[in-house]
Amino acid sequence: MYDQICHLSIEEKVEALTRSLIQIKSINGTYGEVEIADFIKSVLQTFPYFIEHPAQVWEQSIADDPLGRKNIFAFIKGKENSQKTIIYHAHLDTVGIEDFGSLKSDALHSDQLAKYFSTYTENADVQKDAKSGEWLFGRGSVDMQSGIAVHMTNVLYFTEQLDKLSGNILFMVNPDGESQHAGVLAAVSELKRLKDEYQLDYVAAINTDFITPLYDGDETRYIYTGAAGKLLPCFYIHGREAHVGDTLAGIDPNLISSELTKRIHNNINLAENIDGELILPPSCLYQRDTKEAYNVQTAVSTYLYFNYFIYEKTAKEVMQQLIHVAIEACQEANSFRLLCGVFKAHGFTNERFIMGYTNCKFRRLYPRVDKQRNRPVFVY
Repeated sequence: MYDQICHLSIEEKVEALTRSLIQIKSINGTYGEVEIADFIKSVLQTFPYFIEHPAQVWEQSIADDPLGRKNIFAFIKGKENSQKTIIYHAHLDTVGIEDFGSLKSDALHSDQLAKYFSTYTENADVQKDAKSGEWLFGRGSVDMQSGIAVHMTNVLYFTEQLDKLSGNILFMVNPDGESQHAGVLAAVSELKRLKDEYQLDYVAAINTDFITPLYDGDETRYIYTGAAGKLLPCFYIHGREAHVGDTLAGIDPNLISSELTKRIHNNINLAENIDGELILPPSCLYQRDTKEAYNVQTAVSTYLYFNYFIYEKTAKEVMQQLIHVAIEACQEANSFRLLCGVFKAHGFTNERFIMGYTNCKFRRLYPRVDKQRNRPVFVY
């Protein structure tokens, strides 16, 4: 691979490497994660520096991994006798390609996708980008094969410009970044081994995952510093199943889970408020009941979980906050059930009619019985 890219400019090297990485089907949870790791290692081994120092490219197997996935490391020793070390790190897997639909067979072929979208009339912006020749299409193009390509290009540059490297560079790519993070978790022991064995001083870690504009037309290229925490709050809701002909007698877990999602998903009030920081609110990543096939019975239970970023809050504080939200959601769902019970008790048994009447913020409604007509009425 070195012979193919050594004569290219830095930008051209990044593009060539990105194209090669995209073409490898490295979907999370598949053997493709092993294949792309082997490819990255083999490319690094063609660099003249690593031909001269072969022991400075190596792999670390993930213990008990059924796919045999691995971390890939490369180390560049600067000319000066310094222990200061910068870590280049990235994940090598991608999400799936099912969302490409009819284009799934071309999901890893950048030129084919560009050709298709250059005639795509459903989205003028996408068509414009495809025609411009300035965008590289394909699964993983930004998340994050291009990030790996940037690191590899910088590794090549500094191996050829050692006089400009006052410290050291440790390159590291990990599998399973899109799911359980088995790669980077395993890498912790290797990072500690290197630190202890060679007295390395890790002064910074650079991750080259993609960035996005903050608003339409934003051309700023942002560099983010520091680190954020991530939680995955999970909810399990066990209801009381009922036949569709008598759902007012049941407890629908889907209703409660919907109330939870309504209160948590993209709720900016749950995000921390820190000056100078734009902190994303929680987002729902999974919401599903446990029914395995169609039947005329409401669901027995429901699962859901959320992505939750934290900066200064503790996990305990978030848990207490979400318990309060869960109580509110259950109270809302119970209020709906009680309200429907009032209708039903006074002869309104058609559920569609009841639903139509109660399609509002019923917490603001106060039922009372009109004794003359023997039916419920509502006032604000």
